[in-house]
Amino acid sequence: MMNKYRKKRQGGDAARMQSSVHRHAGAPSFLVDMTTTTHDNDNHNNNHNPTTSLKLESSVIDVEADDEPIHISQGAIPDSVLYDTYRDHHHPGPATTTNGDDDDSRGNHHHGDETRKRPPGESFHHHPADDSTLLPSLCGMVALALAAVLLGAVGTALGIFNAVVTESTTTTSSVGSSSAKEDDSTAPPPPTSTLERITERGYIVCGSGPAVLPGILLPTGGSSEEEEEAQYAGLELDLCRILAAAIFNGQQLTTDDDDDDKGSTTRPSRYRMVPLSYAARWQTLQNRDVDVLFRATYNMERDVYEPSAQQGFEFSFPYYIDGIAFGGVPEHVDCAVALDFNSTTDDGVVCQDTKVCVIEGTTHEEVMARLLPEEVIVRVREDLDGFPNQCNVMASESASINSEAVKLLGYTGPYKISEQRFSREPISAVTRQGDPRWSDFVEWIIQGLIFAEEEDITQSQSFRFDSTTIFGGNDTHPHPTLEKMFEHANEVRGNYGEVYNVNVESFLQRSGMNLLNKGDSPIIYSS
Repeated sequence: MMNKYRKKRQGGDAARMQSSVHRHAGAPSFLVDMTTTTHDNDNHNNNHNPTTSLKLESSVIDVEADDEPIHISQGAIPDSVLYDTYRDHHHPGPATTTNGDDDDSRGNHHHGDETRKRPPGESFHHHPADDSTLLPSLCGMVALALAAVLLGAVGTALGIFNAVVTESTTTTSSVGSSSAKEDDSTAPPPPTSTLERITERGYIVCGSGPAVLPGILLPTGGSSEEEEEAQYAGLELDLCRILAAAIFNGQQLTTDDDDDDKGSTTRPSRYRMVPLSYAARWQTLQNRDVDVLFRATYNMERDVYEPSAQQGFEFSFPYYIDGIAFGGVPEHVDCAVALDFNSTTDDGVVCQDTKVCVIEGTTHEEVMARLLPEEVIVRVREDLDGFPNQCNVMASESASINSEAVKLLGYTGPYKISEQRFSREPISAVTRQGDPRWSDFVEWIIQGLIFAEEEDITQSQSFRFDSTTIFGGNDTHPHPTLEKMFEHANEVRGNYGEVYNVNVESFLQRSGMNLLNKGDSPIIYSS
C-alpha cells in the first residue's frame, strides 16, 4: 500500500537544486529526494517558507527537484508517523486510523474524538504551514545527506591526491633510471668473464687439494731447469688438461725449439696445476688466483654460503662419487665401524684406545662430530696427517686414504679400509658465482666426457662429436676455437671411462655410483 504525502504546488517560478551522493562502504544507505521551491508570485506571501519533501529508499542519497508534486514514498516514513503528524495539527484529540468501506471512505475528516477511516491509497493533503513539526526530523536527514556529500568530496580529493603522488613518483623513477643509464655509460666496463681472462692469459690455472694422492693428484718427481713447474699425474691433472684443450683449440702443450743440442723441450704452457690446503682453497678461488677448483664435496650449504669465503659457489656435475670410510690399523678400524669405544676385542685390542684423525674444516669433520665422541676425534690439517703416531684410524674418502697413499708415508704395517661408507661425497669442479658462462663451460665439458662413454666415443673416435656454437663462434660470443670443444676435450685422454681407467682403477676399482648408468640403476639421492 502506497501512502503519499502531497503538497500542491503554489504559483511562481522555482529555483531548483539537484545533488547526488553515493554511499561509501560501511555507511548506511537510503535515498532522499528533496525539492526546495521559492515562490515569487506577487499574490503570495514573500516570507512563505520553502516546501520540502523526502523520499527514502535503500541505495543512494539523491537530492533533486522537478515540477511534479513532491512526495514521501512507502517504506521511508511509517504510515502511522505521517498520519499522527497530520492528525495532531488538524484534529486535536485521540484518534485512530482504520481502513474500511463505510461512509467516510471518500476522505471525510472528523474532528475531535472521531475515528478517521482512510481507504487504501488515499493521500493526506496539507498546506505548507503543516510542515512545521516535520522540519526537525527532515532537517536532520538533510544534514546527514550533506555530510555524505562532504565525505564523498573528501574521498574524491584524496583519490586525486594519490593519483598525483603516484604519477610524480613514477616520473621521478623514470628520471632516476635515465640518469642511471647515463652514469652507466661513463662507468668502467665490468670485469671480463673467466673464459675471456683465460684466453687473454694464454693458460688455465686449476686448483686442487694437497698433491699426496695416487690416482687423484701426485707429483711425478719434481721439476727440472727446463720445466716451468713441477709435473703431476692423476685424474685431476687430466681434467685440467682437458679444459685447456677445449679452450685452446686442442692445444695443451707447446714445443719450443732450442738452438742447443738438447733439441726441443715440452712444457705445459696451456695449464697450471696448483695444489692447495683445504683451509685456503675457497678463498684462493674467490680471489681469482685459480680459475677452477677440483676435489671439493658438493652440498647445499656450500652452494649457498661457504663460511671461510663468506659466500656460495657453483658446483659441476660430480666427476667422482665417494664416501667417508675408516682406514687404518684393522682392529681399530673395526671398533670405529661398530662405533664401539669401550669394549675389548677378542684379540685383546682395547677399543677405548681408538683415535680417529679427520681433516678440520671439511664435511668429514662435520660427519665425524655427529658419529664419534669428542675424545676420540683428532683434528689434522691434511690427508694422512697424524697417522700412525697421533691416531690409528683415518676418516676420509676412500680414494684419499687408499693403501698406495699410505705406503708413500713409509707405513708398512697392517692396513685396512672399511667397506662401509658413512656419507656420500659427490666430488665436483667448483667455480665462482656470478660467471654462469664459465660455470656452464666446465659443467658441459665434464658432461661431454660421460656422454662420450655412453655413446662409446673413444679417444680415437673423437671426431664423431658435432661442432657447437653455444659457447663461441656466434655473434654474442665470437670465439671460433670453442666450436670443437667436445672433440678437443675427448682427444686428450678419451671418454670418462678411459680417463678413470688410466688414473684411478689400479688404486680404487670403479664400482657402485661411479659406474655408467644405462637406465637400469637408481641415480637419485640427496646431497
